[in-house]
Amino acid sequence: MMTAAGPAKKPEPDKLQERYRYVSGLVRARELLLLDQASLNRLTEAGGPDEISRILIANSYPAGQDPEEILDRESSAVLDWLAEVMPDPRFTDTLILFNDAHNLKLVLKKHLTQWIGSQPAPEPAKTEPDSVQMPDFSGPDGILPFGGAAEQVLKPSQVAATVLYRQIGMRETDALPAWLAELAPKAIGCYLQRYDFSDIDHLVDQTVWQKAHAEAAGIGNRFFSGYLARRTDLINLELLLRTRVLRMGKDVLRRALLGGGSLDPEAVLSVYDQSDDQVKALYAPTPYAALAEQCRTYGKIGQAARFSLASDNLLMDYIRQARWVLNGPEIPLAWALARQMEIKNIRIITTYLRNGLPRAQMRDLIRDNYLAWR
Repeated sequence: MMTAAGPAKKPEPDKLQERYRYVSGLVRARELLLLDQASLNRLTEAGGPDEISRILIANSYPAGQDPEEILDRESSAVLDWLAEVMPDPRFTDTLILFNDAHNLKLVLKKHLTQWIGSQPAPEPAKTEPDSVQMPDFSGPDGILPFGGAAEQVLKPSQVAATVLYRQIGMRETDALPAWLAELAPKAIGCYLQRYDFSDIDHLVDQTVWQKAHAEAAGIGNRFFSGYLARRTDLINLELLLRTRVLRMGKDVLRRALLGGGSLDPEAVLSVYDQSDDQVKALYAPTPYAALAEQCRTYGKIGQAARFSLASDNLLMDYIRQARWVLNGPEIPLAWALARQMEIKNIRIITTYLRNGLPRAQMRDLIRDNYLAWR
């Protein structure tokens, strides 16, 4: 796994093939632990959280007090397992970056909310974000506790969220990994320009995706780079459709778009104020042509959820390509990504059941399985 001192060292090339052959054999057996359709059906028919917990534990999920704790533990366990078995640690290190990015957003918003609440009515900063000095987040009694925000932390991470919270609060970011040390004050500076938390979200997202794409390029695995590119493309397409429907403005879309996909952000931005036909024409040569057709209907009730479903299923179609690989990093990667999608399915189920929403609607939003024959 990545350390503060830098990325873990890649194993010697001549040892990789033999190790991947062994790992691939392990994963083929592990694939059978993924939920089959019968288990998913039982979850959708569950009478409450206790029954969901029993079904999950019976299907090799870790024990926990409730479904949310079980899913949180399994989400962490998936990346821990991947880090343990992957001969090249850079794959897992790259995926873990997104947990650190999430935790950084959480930490910054917690600090800034407490800090703003203790200040006189603030004025937007008149200097550039890079020039803004980090506020002193410590009060008379030192840094306030992290508190309930700890429940939203994602694990594993390059830096423990409590350490990240303390280091930023004490303005000791030099002890953090370089990308986090540079990003934290810059994100704070962006926030102080307009006092809008979305500016933190956009900057952190753009930075972590840029870093992830760079790491993937250094690894040189086409499957992994392709997965990240597709996720980026799908995020950007959804941003385009949402900002058009809500008439949020071209500047909002410009601040949110991610780089690293198959379509340049400027190309996506260029069709913001154009016709539906021009949006479809932009995406016609891509794997997302059918999704782009939804630009006509995205604003209708329930359509955003259906877009998300189609987007995830398209991503799963790509992940399934690893089934045709005999051995290599694609196989354990695909299992981990499939397990994450499975966890997303279960969260959809628990959300619908918790809120008493129609089960038929819930079933319509269940994502495709990795093993389609199950």
